[in-house]
Amino acid sequence: MYPQTHFLVPFVLAEILVKLGLFNHKLALIAGVVGVIIDLDHYLHRIIIHHDFSVKSAWNKAILQHDIHGERTFIHHWGGLIVITSILLAFVFFSWHISMALFLGYYSHLFLDGLHIHIKKRWKFKEGGLIFRIPIYEIILDIILVLFALLLNNLSI
Repeated sequence: MYPQTHFLVPFVLAEILVKLGLFNHKLALIAGVVGVIIDLDHYLHRIIIHHDFSVKSAWNKAILQHDIHGERTFIHHWGGLIVITSILLAFVFFSWHISMALFLGYYSHLFLDGLHIHIKKRWKFKEGGLIFRIPIYEIILDIILVLFALLLNNLSI
């Protein structure tokens, strides 16, 4: 999934919690940002394994070779899941709300990465040297999430 989807899913879920009075908008924003920054491990992998500091190279390799090579660090695997879960559970004692925002960002990211929807239709383009191959279903999901977020903020409960 692309960064906008990794942001929108936890953000919209957190905005639902805002509507229920359990969260505030700042925590919803934190959840969305965490959903995106998880993928910095693609860049870290590029630096550590290939000694390549190019963000463009890391992006393009992640897009073109995502299914071929495992360019992810431990936070995308079972070991990382256990470590991150342990940290989040310990953090609950300090701040339930922040822990929940981090939880939404991290776990929604893993859930989205675990989805394997085999629809080949993609919108392919290149912008500023960056390669994009966004699945059409992801574009539709993003539009639905944006509309839902707008609807949530215009409804009063």
